[in-house]
Amino acid sequence: MATYVIGEDLLKATLARAPQRAMSALSKALYAEGHKVMGLSKKQYVPVDKGVLRASGTVKKPVISTTKVLVTLGYGGAAKAYAVVQHENLGLHHPPKNARKRYTKKGNVKRAGRAGTAKYLSIPMMEMSAEMPFRLALACDRMFKSQGL
Repeated sequence: MATYVIGEDLLKATLARAPQRAMSALSKALYAEGHKVMGLSKKQYVPVDKGVLRASGTVKKPVISTTKVLVTLGYGGAAKAYAVVQHENLGLHHPPKNARKRYTKKGNVKRAGRAGTAKYLSIPMMEMSAEMPFRLALACDRMFKSQGL
C-alpha cells in the first residue's frame, strides 16, 4: 500500500524535532485502529456458534522499535485450531445462528441471525486499510498540535 504525503519536508522536520512523541502518537493511533478492525470483525464477520471464537479475538499492545510500530490482532486461545480452519477454509458453510424460521406476531418471517464467513479478520482489515493512513496522520497531527509542535 503506497501513501503519499503532501508537505513531506515539513513532516520530516516535525518528526525530527520529536521522534519519540511521534512514535508514541503513532502507536496509540495504530492500537485504536486495531480495535476498530477487531470490532468490525466481531460484529459482522466472525462465525458464531457458541461464541468461543468471537471471544478469543484480541488486539495486543503496540511494540515500538526505532523505526516501526507493530500492533498484532488475532483470534486463538482456546479456539486456536478452530480459528485457523474457519478463517482459511473458503468452502465452509456458515449458517446463521438459530437458522430455523421464526415468526413475528403478524406472521412475518423474522430476520435470521448473522452468518459468519471465512477470512473474518482479513476482510475487515482490507475494508479499513484504504482510509487508515489518513486516520493515522490525523491522530498524529492532533498530538503534534496539542503539544505545540
